[in-house]
Amino acid sequence: MKDALQDIVVRLKDNQYKNEEHIRLGVVYRLLRELDWDIWNPQEVFTEFQAIRREDATRVDVALFLNPLLRRPDVFIEVKALGRLMPVQLLDAAEIQLRNYNRDNQAAISILTDGRYWRFYLSNASGEFSRRWFEQIDLLDVELSMGDAELTLDAFLSKAAIRSGMAEEDAKKYLKRTDVERIMFDALPVAQRDAEDDPAISLVDCFLT
Repeated sequence: MKDALQDIVVRLKDNQYKNEEHIRLGVVYRLLRELDWDIWNPQEVFTEFQAIRREDATRVDVALFLNPLLRRPDVFIEVKALGRLMPVQLLDAAEIQLRNYNRDNQAAISILTDGRYWRFYLSNASGEFSRRWFEQIDLLDVELSMGDAELTLDAFLSKAAIRSGMAEEDAKKYLKRTDVERIMFDALPVAQRDAEDDPAISLVDCFLT
């Protein structure tokens, strides 16, 4: 896995992936194979899956099935061309796609990726879909080690983690952590304002109150 990730990073830096199909084949499928999914089995790794039965033109780029006979998807992966998850307007539109895919056929884990950015969602969590993400990685982040990237992908996308249910259980724990971080982030501007209004009170005290 680490060798594959390192090679993908080199190709990302060289801008070798020119379109969405390059990302799907050269990045997503490559990593799925490393994570023990049978990419040659179209019933297990189902491309262009019709998640919304009433809309013929709507397809999930990749749907993963542990048991194809049940026809219940375990993972949805929506793939974009490199750079098509930023700015935020593009991310918002992609999240709406994922939300809609999960209306009729809910997958345990949903993923958005453009090869570089990977964002993981717990599909059955409550609240707005945009707030259901629990982990994200940037393969070009200089502070991200290939070991950390490998651990994240293995924890939430490997066939073993999905089959055991650990991916979903860990996702719930991560989502709780992310919710706390969001609350802290939302509270920070208020704490800064209160600290400026009353210099006798420290920013930490304002934040805690």
